[in-house]
Amino acid sequence: MKFANEDEKHESYKERNKLSYVLIAFHQGVSYISQLAIQYFFKDELKVEPSQLATINSITHIPWAIKPILGLITDLVPICGYRRKIYIILCGIINLLCWLFMTFYTHTVPMATVMIFLVNLSLSFCSVLGEAVVVELSKMEKTDKNSKAKDFVSTFFLCRTIGELLSSYLKGLFVDIMPLRKIFFIACFVPSLIIISGFILVENQVGKTNKEEGKNDEEKISLVNNSNNNSRRYNTIHNNLENGEHNSSRNRNESNLFHEFITFMCQKYVVIPLAFIIIFKSMPSYYDAFFYFITNELKFTASDLGKISFCSTIAILIAIWIYKAYLKEFNFKTMITIGTIVSFFVSFLCYVLVLRLNLKIGVPDFWLLLFTNSFLSLIGELVLLPILSLACVLCPKNLEGTIYSIFMSSLNLGGIFSQLNGSLCTSLFGITSKNYDNLHWFILFAKFLSLMPLPILLCINNNYFEPKEKEIKEDSKEEIKDICNLESDSTNYKEKKDIQILKTNSKKFSNKIENSREYETNNNFYDRESNGHSKNKINKDSLGVKYQDKYGENKNFSYPKKN
Repeated sequence: MKFANEDEKHESYKERNKLSYVLIAFHQGVSYISQLAIQYFFKDELKVEPSQLATINSITHIPWAIKPILGLITDLVPICGYRRKIYIILCGIINLLCWLFMTFYTHTVPMATVMIFLVNLSLSFCSVLGEAVVVELSKMEKTDKNSKAKDFVSTFFLCRTIGELLSSYLKGLFVDIMPLRKIFFIACFVPSLIIISGFILVENQVGKTNKEEGKNDEEKISLVNNSNNNSRRYNTIHNNLENGEHNSSRNRNESNLFHEFITFMCQKYVVIPLAFIIIFKSMPSYYDAFFYFITNELKFTASDLGKISFCSTIAILIAIWIYKAYLKEFNFKTMITIGTIVSFFVSFLCYVLVLRLNLKIGVPDFWLLLFTNSFLSLIGELVLLPILSLACVLCPKNLEGTIYSIFMSSLNLGGIFSQLNGSLCTSLFGITSKNYDNLHWFILFAKFLSLMPLPILLCINNNYFEPKEKEIKEDSKEEIKDICNLESDSTNYKEKKDIQILKTNSKKFSNKIENSREYETNNNFYDRESNGHSKNKINKDSLGVKYQDKYGENKNFSYPKKN
């Protein structure tokens, strides 16, 4: 496809990538269309007990807790020179094959667990890749006056939410009107969205991109040298880049970033919030046992559960709006404390439902559960958003993506521990698919434990919410940009910046000049202080650590002696 100019080509590529991440986001939401079918498949066809189902759910959700590792894989291990494109297509193919196996060949619990694990792995990987595309598009917009960076992020979450709303209603309806394996077969077509998005995505190959960047660097440096012949330090930086100093500087920066990452993760203001998040989310979950109770004892249909899930998704959207409009500046610790206590009391409605006390006052089971689940979803989102805000505040410069993904993974890790603890408690309370005598005690026990992490909030000081950014050393490109903006008489810059650069590279620079006779006979420099046009001849003695300036004084790394 031919383009009239580079701007048209740039806009076309950007629109294609936008369409690509929209498909990924929508797929992430609509993929829950088979979630309820999976629960019924384990319960009815494979005859799994509640405690076993909780364990299976914890295992299959492990990929969501290792998203930082998946991000490192896609960043550091490109396939055929592509960091995103090939991975997206492979994830779509793996997802499709897993649903085909679930449809025709899965008849045992281990096989079903492996298939669902691989499905979640591909979904988690696609989530990482989609978020990476959003970040790349947002960075492209930073230099524009009318920045659309926030639009990219909001569009991603909007598309995902639309998919969740659609799937939350259809997943219950499908279970009621068709066999479970037919739902799995329908789920085979959903990954086609991922595969299509992978082919739509425009991405430069890693090797090609590096060559183009290097070429652009040389052009920029050449332009600087041609337009600023009055400064010898431009030639110094040019030679540094030619001799690979730019790459070594970048390697040093990466090493410094890794050291800063380790140092940052060991800080008190990071360890305490992370510990609170994991412990807070690790409290036992009674969801799986409660699912068996409402479907086996209360005879809730899948359509009823789908409607409840649909209303819960709307409640989450309302919570996001409330937080953004009214609670954004609310105190972090107060928000979590109030939310947890309110959730504790509202959860007693589940206790009432299990004991069937609601029937004595004429409240139907469906409406009580609909209100309880929706309200708990709203409160849970209001508690979660301050935690995400804390993660954003704590992220240091140049480590935003890694640190934020670690905080998100800590939430998922806490969810896995919650499932495991719920499985253990379900067994301890003797709850099975036919015995729910102690379910109300399990609910009380789990809700009282949810209050236990609150004292940890006392260890979180208010100064933790101040940004903890640290400046990272500039690479050679940034140094060139700063030099171009300097006045010709900027002696302070020469002392602080150029002397440091020359000091580290003087030996290599001297060797280069020694082997090139052009610098001894033909290279001319303008005298910066006098703004004149007198010629200066470089000699070997002036290229050492010490030499004489134009006034005959011995100086370190100044201009060559004037003839």
